[in-house]
Amino acid sequence: MNLKFFTLFLILFMYFSTYIFAQIGGRNAYSFMYVPTNAFTASLGGTNITSGQNDSQNWTQNPALLNEKNDKLASFSYNRWQADIAQYSVGYAKEIKKLKGNIGVNLQYINYGKMELTDPTGVSSGNFSVSDFCLSTAYSKKQDNFRFGGQLKLLGSQIETYRAYALVMDIGATFIHPKNDFVVGLVLKNVGFRLKNYVENQKSPLPFDAQLGISFKPKYMPVRFSAVFHHLHNWQITYFDPNLNVQLDLNGQATTQNKTFIDELARHFILGAEILLHKNFQVNVGYNHLINRELRLKGLGGARGFTAGFKLKVKDFEFGYAFNGFQAGGGSRNFITLAVNTVFFEKKKVVE
Repeated sequence: MNLKFFTLFLILFMYFSTYIFAQIGGRNAYSFMYVPTNAFTASLGGTNITSGQNDSQNWTQNPALLNEKNDKLASFSYNRWQADIAQYSVGYAKEIKKLKGNIGVNLQYINYGKMELTDPTGVSSGNFSVSDFCLSTAYSKKQDNFRFGGQLKLLGSQIETYRAYALVMDIGATFIHPKNDFVVGLVLKNVGFRLKNYVENQKSPLPFDAQLGISFKPKYMPVRFSAVFHHLHNWQITYFDPNLNVQLDLNGQATTQNKTFIDELARHFILGAEILLHKNFQVNVGYNHLINRELRLKGLGGARGFTAGFKLKVKDFEFGYAFNGFQAGGGSRNFITLAVNTVFFEKKKVVE
């Protein structure tokens, strides 16, 4: 087994995991990169770097998932948020035999709608728009039981007349068991540099993330389980809200409530399960503990952090749907993904 590429990846992984200490929870620029781009990923908790090797867009989570099963797959995803916020994603993948690998391109765009523009006194002077985008291209290649991939991404953000751009890349690797349905994945996300900031001399960290994932399907069980351990480089990802984490002791002094080790550890995990009811139909469920804890409302339950969805394939067409819960009082995301194998149109031309 040739381990040269895998060894190189591990060196890069350990270097960046110990060198970069990006925070989350609104401290990064381009935080929309934490948002899933398609229904399959959204239905498994929002992040998955080992499953969906035949999915039309999940390779955007880990470029090493891009493979020959994605050949000639074109996809479109739509997600309607609250108010006027809408997210779109289009992609295409193809196997290139001359390059001995696979390539993919994808565009993610989020429009936050129109917002009122006011001066310091509160007088309205019209509206302005806010939007984000990510244009990416990926390449992957198989080496024995390993697959390695890279994804180059141009990030852009606009707030009124202010604009920011960055050039980043994802570096991913997967180990695929030759006989069993067992995959292990590693990925470094958003490693790069800024091209332009909103305002000169004001810099925000890029949304770097180091992730380790695993998926496996027991031989006689129609369920594939998966787990992702995210933010490996940063143990402390809890957001401390002073209104929730400060209480008074017996002397009337404010004391901060620290998170337990188990709770902090659980916030790094995203769990998912694919219930394989048929080779062309599956139901997916997921759980994101970080979202569950950060969006909880005191005294209320709700489906925050829980996700569900399904994927249906009919010949050369594929339809995916996912529901993401946020709070007991409402607030959810509904993802829709449509995909088609463009071979369908080639067949049509031959018939004509």
